[in-house]
Amino acid sequence: MYRDYMNLGEELWNWDYILEPISFYTGALEEHELKVLEPRVDFF
Repeated sequence: MYRDYMNLGEELWNWDYILEPISFYTGALEEHELKVLEPRVDFF
């Protein structure tokens, strides 16, 4: 669910990329969009 709301790919859970910066997963941070988390969604 975390990966989905952050709008990231499956490589987030790959241990080969554990030391990569967040920009590796998002591309251009200025253009990256997050999924809206509605107020009543139980995230955890």
